[in-house]
Amino acid sequence: MSEDLSNNPFVGLFGSETEAKQYRSTHSGSDKTISIKRDLSPSSGLKTNANDSVKSLIEVNHFIEKVFLITIDKEPRHGRPPRCVFLTDLKDSLVASHQDWLDEDSIEQSVMERIMMGEPSDHVVNTSPSQKSRLQNEEVDQKDVIRYLALSFCRLKIAKKSETGSWLTSVHNTCQRVIIQCGRLALQNPSLFDRCDPGEQFVELLLSSDVIGGSEVLVEFFELVASEISSNPVDSSVLDAFRPILDRIFKKLAECVLGDASLMAYIELVSFFTRNSCLALALLEYNNVSDPNAAGSAYQNTLFGAALSCCCLPKEDRSHFPYFGQPSQMTMVQVESEENIIFSNLEILNEKVYNLMLAMLKMGGPVRDNLLTWLGKCLHANRGRAKLSARQMIPLMFKSLYASDGFFLNLCSVFLRLSSPFTDAASSSAKPLKIQSSYCSAVKANVSDRKVHMTGLDEATLVPDLGLESGSGRLLDNTYSFTTECFFMTHYCFKLGFCVLQERLMNLNQDLTHMQRLYQDVVGQDGGSSETGQQIKQEMEKVTSVFLCHKAALTQPLLLRLAMNFHAATVRFLNQLAVERDVLSLSLLPEFLAENVQEFFLFVHRFKDALFEEKSDLLGHFLDFILLFMASPEFMNNPHLRAGLAESLGALLPNQSSQQSAFQASHFYRDQLFRTHPRINQLSEVVISAFVGIEVTGQAHFEDKFKYRQPMYQALEFLWSMETHRQEIMKKAAFAEEHLEDTEAPLFLRFVNLLINDAIYLLDEALSYMSQIKEKQQARDDGAWNQLPPPQRQEMENGYRHLSMLARFHNIMGRRTIESLEMITQHVKTIFVNGVMVDRVAAMLNYFLLHLVGPKKKNLKVKNFEEFQFVPKILVSNISKIYINLGDYDRFCAAVSRDGRSYSPELFEQAEKVLCVIHDPPERISCLNAIGVKIKAMASRQAADEELFSDIPEEYVDPIMGTLMTDPVLLPTSGKIVDRQTIARHVLSDQTDPFNRMPMTMNMVKPVDELKQEIESWMSEIRRQHSK
Repeated sequence: MSEDLSNNPFVGLFGSETEAKQYRSTHSGSDKTISIKRDLSPSSGLKTNANDSVKSLIEVNHFIEKVFLITIDKEPRHGRPPRCVFLTDLKDSLVASHQDWLDEDSIEQSVMERIMMGEPSDHVVNTSPSQKSRLQNEEVDQKDVIRYLALSFCRLKIAKKSETGSWLTSVHNTCQRVIIQCGRLALQNPSLFDRCDPGEQFVELLLSSDVIGGSEVLVEFFELVASEISSNPVDSSVLDAFRPILDRIFKKLAECVLGDASLMAYIELVSFFTRNSCLALALLEYNNVSDPNAAGSAYQNTLFGAALSCCCLPKEDRSHFPYFGQPSQMTMVQVESEENIIFSNLEILNEKVYNLMLAMLKMGGPVRDNLLTWLGKCLHANRGRAKLSARQMIPLMFKSLYASDGFFLNLCSVFLRLSSPFTDAASSSAKPLKIQSSYCSAVKANVSDRKVHMTGLDEATLVPDLGLESGSGRLLDNTYSFTTECFFMTHYCFKLGFCVLQERLMNLNQDLTHMQRLYQDVVGQDGGSSETGQQIKQEMEKVTSVFLCHKAALTQPLLLRLAMNFHAATVRFLNQLAVERDVLSLSLLPEFLAENVQEFFLFVHRFKDALFEEKSDLLGHFLDFILLFMASPEFMNNPHLRAGLAESLGALLPNQSSQQSAFQASHFYRDQLFRTHPRINQLSEVVISAFVGIEVTGQAHFEDKFKYRQPMYQALEFLWSMETHRQEIMKKAAFAEEHLEDTEAPLFLRFVNLLINDAIYLLDEALSYMSQIKEKQQARDDGAWNQLPPPQRQEMENGYRHLSMLARFHNIMGRRTIESLEMITQHVKTIFVNGVMVDRVAAMLNYFLLHLVGPKKKNLKVKNFEEFQFVPKILVSNISKIYINLGDYDRFCAAVSRDGRSYSPELFEQAEKVLCVIHDPPERISCLNAIGVKIKAMASRQAADEELFSDIPEEYVDPIMGTLMTDPVLLPTSGKIVDRQTIARHVLSDQTDPFNRMPMTMNMVKPVDELKQEIESWMSEIRRQHSK
C-alpha cells in the first residue's frame, strides 16, 4: 500500500515526493518513523541540499543533548554526551508526530520535563561509547533545579564555541531563553519542584571551583534571570525571588569571623547584587530597616551589618580572644606578627565592602539615593554612641541599642576610602576642598529634595549662630554634591566610630596601669601568690588582650594613612575659610570637624608617631590650623576646643629630650617645619594668648585648665630654645613693662600673673597631697587598716589610689610651672620685680622653699617618691635658680626680706645645705649664699622700719593687705582707698572693684595726692623723731 507522504515535513529534503517514497521503501523496516540518525552516504541518492539539511538536524539534536544532557534516543553513538537523561514523555509525544530527534521547537517541553523529574538518575542512559568523566556523571542526574539550569547555561556557552552551523544563533537563543525562563520559574515558585532551594544552590554554585565555564558564566546566568524577573514581576519581585538567596548569604556571613577563609567569598556573593540596578535595588531593600525608630543595633542585624561587624575585637563578655590569647607569653615579634595578620584581614575586608558600595554609588539614580539614605539613617540611629551616657552603659545594654565598635570602625574605613578621591591630593599645590558649608543646616531643615540623605544632625557649630534665618541671609543650596555629603558623613562616622574606640583604648590603658600598680602592691605584701594576686594577674591578662585587639584595629596602616589625608584636607578647608574670614561659613560647620582632627592627631602621636614623618608634606596644614584657630575665638568659639589645640601642637613639636637623641632623625621634618613655616613667627603669641585664654573657659571643673596648659609648657620650652622665638617673647615682655597700667593689661603681664597663680596653687596642692599620703602610709604600715572591715578597708585603698593620682598630676604640673618660671627669668627679669608682681613672686618662692628645706620637709618624706612624680631636689634647684636670676634687683630682695609669713634668716642656709646634698654646682650655691646675705641685711633694716612705723594711723593702712600705703588711690565705684600696688595686683586677675564686684580697670582709679603727702610727712616726722 502506497503511504501518503504529502504531510511529512522532510519530503522537502528530496527532489520530489517520488524520490522520498523510493527512499522510504528502500530504508523501510519495522520502524515506520522517519529517522535522521542513520549514517548518510553519497550512494543514498539524496541531493546535496538534502544531505546538508539532515546533517543540520543531527547537529541541532546533538547540540541540545550536549547542553541539557537529555535525549530521546538510547542508541550510543560518537559525538554525543556519554550519558543523558532519557525523556520518555517527550519521546512518546514526538514519535506520535513521526519524529525521533530533538529540535528547536521541542526545547521548552524537553527542559520542563527534565526539571520536573523527581529522580533523574532513574532515567539515565548511555549515549556514547566514549569514556565517562566524573564531572558529567555528577551533572547528568542533577536533582537541584537551579544548579541544573545554571550548569546547562554554562554548557550552552561552551557548546556555542564549538559549532558553526547556520542554525546556531537561533537554537542558542532559544536554549538561553528557555533556561532563563525556567530559572525565573524556579526562583519565583520553588515549591513547584521536588528539590529547589535557591539560597543553598546559589551559594554552592558560585562558591564551586570546578564549574565548567567559570563563575563569570554563572553570574551571567543569575543576572539574566534577575532581569527576566524584573521585566515580568507579575508573580513576584526581584527581591521576593532572591530573598532565599540573600537569607542564605546573610546567615553564612553572620557566622563568619575575621580571618575565616569563607568570609571574603560570601562578600563576593553579595557583590553579585551590584551587577545591575534591579539587583542592587533588591539588595538595598533587603537591608532596609523599615522602623524609623529602630535602635542603631538594627543596622548591624542586616546583611551589610554582618559584613561590617567582622573585626578583631573580642566579644563583649570577653569569653573568647581570637587574637592575643596569652599576651604575657608572647614576644614583641609575635605581637607584631599577630597585628600584621589583623591588618591584612581588615584591609581585604574593608576593600571588598568598599568596592561593593562604590559599585552601587556609580549606578546613580535610585540605587545611589537608597544607599546614601541607608547610610544616613544608620548614622542617625547610632548618634548616641558618642554620648557620655552611652560610654557609661554596661556592654549588654550598649549592644542592644547601638551597632558594635567593629561595625563602626569598618564603616569608617569604607567612608575614608569613598572620600579618598577628593582628599588624597592634600599637598600644598592642591586646591582646598569644595564643601558646601550649609549642608548641616539643610540636614536640620530636613530638605530631602536637595539630595540630602542624613537626618537629625543637630550639632554645635564652630561659631555661634549669627542669627541669619534660612529665609533671609542663610540660603540653602539647591542641591548638594556627593563630595559634600560624603565629607560630612565620613566625619560623623569617624566621630561615632574611631573616636569612640580610641577613648575605649585610652580607658583600657588606664585600667591596665591601675591593675599593674595594684598587682605590684599585692606582690609587695605576699609575693603575688595569694588568690587575690592570681585573680588580678588573670584579669590583667584579659585586659591586655582586649587592649592589643583595640590597638590593632585602630592602627591599621592604610586606615591611618587615609585618615591623615582626610583630616589634612579638612584643615585646609577650614584654614581657607579663616584666611578669607568667612565667619558665616564657619558658623554653619559643626564642631566635630575640629574635634575629629584633634582626636586623630593625638592618637597618631601616641601610637604611630612615625606617620607624621611619613606624611611630612601635610604637617604644614595642621600647623596652619593651630596658628589660625587656637587663639581666635572669632573662628572657634568653644574655648575647650581651642585649648585642645595645644595638645595637637605638642604632638607636632620635635622631640627635645636628650634621652631620645638616637631617634632625632625621625623628627627631622617636624624640626624643619618649626624653622621654615611661613607663619612660624606668630607661634609664640598664639601659645601665650591661648594660655591666657584658658583662664576664661568657663569650665565646670577648675582643674581642667591645668590639663589644657600641660602641653603648653612643652611648647614654651621648645620656643624658648630657639633664638627667634625667644626674641619674640622678650619683645612682648618689654612691651608689657611699658604698659603696666593700660586699661587692658598687656598679654605678657597677664601670662606671667597666671603662671605665678598656677605655681602657687599647684605646688601648694601637691605638697598637701604628699603630706596626706605620708599619713595614710603610716596608718597602713602600723596595721590600722587591717583592723577595719573589708568594705571600709577597700574604701581606704581606693581613697589612697585616688590621692596618689592627684598627687602625681599636681607634682608634674607644679614642677613644669616652676621650670617655666626659671626659664623665663633667665632673660626676662624686670617685669617680675615691678611693684605689681614682686611681692607675690617673693612670697611664693619663700613659701615653697620653706616647705622643701625647712623643718616641715619631714612631712613630705613618703615611700617611693617616683610613684608620685615627686622630685623635691629638682624643685629646690629650680627655685634657687629663680632667686639667683632675680637677685640683682634690690626691690626683689627687699620683697623677700619683708615676707613675714615664710622668710627667716635661716631659710637660705637650709637651702644651701640641701643643694650641697643633691650636688648642685658650687658656683650656684655660692651665688645663693651671696643673695641670702644681702637679703638678711635688708631684713634687718626692714625689721627696724617695721618697729619704727608700728603705730600706723588707721587711715594710712591698706584695707586689703593691712600694711602702710605708699601710693593711695580711690576706687571709683566703692569709694574705698587702697594702695596702688595692691589694687593693681587684684585687677590683673579680676577687673572688678574688690569691695562691690563692679567692673573696674586701673585707668579708672584716682590718685589721692593729699593723703599720699600726709603719709610721706608722717613717715618723715617719725624718722626725724627717731634720729634724735
